[in-house]
Amino acid sequence: MDGGPDRPKRIAKEGNGAQRAISVQLEPVRRHGRRADGLRWNRRESSSHSTMTGKKDYQRLINAGAIADIAGLLTFAAEQGLTVAKRGDAYITIKGSGPRRFRLFLASHSKAGKAGVLTAAGVLYDFWIYALVAHDLIESACYIGQTRGVARRMREHWKRRTGERGSSPLFDWATERGLTVHVVLLQALSGIQSDADRAEAEWLARAAAAGYELPGVDVWAPRGARLRPGLVWPSAAVRSSNRPLEQVAAGTTRLVRLAKNSELVGDRPEEFRLE
Repeated sequence: MDGGPDRPKRIAKEGNGAQRAISVQLEPVRRHGRRADGLRWNRRESSSHSTMTGKKDYQRLINAGAIADIAGLLTFAAEQGLTVAKRGDAYITIKGSGPRRFRLFLASHSKAGKAGVLTAAGVLYDFWIYALVAHDLIESACYIGQTRGVARRMREHWKRRTGERGSSPLFDWATERGLTVHVVLLQALSGIQSDADRAEAEWLARAAAAGYELPGVDVWAPRGARLRPGLVWPSAAVRSSNRPLEQVAAGTTRLVRLAKNSELVGDRPEEFRLE
């Protein structure tokens, strides 16, 4: 990998002011030529792609260095050779090529987490494992999924509730029985993608062991769904904490929140409104 001026430098500020080198696996940026789908990049598309990739890389360095104040952000920008066009309470705006600009946020800001944190094991993200459930006094069915953006994912489920893919078979199952599809957060974890995949598979195994029907599972099930000893499906908590998906997707109902790196248990966690 070259160390050209348009590459983020591999240095991030530690929270205590010290510096440490961070090995960065930058995502490839195609500046010209053909895309993976065989089409040619045009200049505008290539520039936009480069800007967004660079933004993510810079934000990951900020997150890894736990930069917690504007002074630290300004120092970081200077070290990276970036031009600051504006500063806010929790972000700075960077002037890119031409009219393009992008924001870099303090590591503690909610938007910063979307870029992830660089670690030796890979990029660390905040994931949520969730269940879409439909049940009456006799039958129960569910769909297990994972996401890094709960609000967006719930809107997608509601918008794409018809068809044959993903969670659509669950909606068909519920419609046939006159039931409403609800959603509940099962686990909040910070980890790499394989950690989220494993957690999703374990929750699927829990649901199956608890007797849930799993419409369309052959299509959407993660690989290696095995039930580890000691893991159970929190039936009572699921029933008390789930909310109607339609209302959650519309933003009119609060969804039950889980603390970071925790899972649904018998207690009733704090509620929050999706943004």
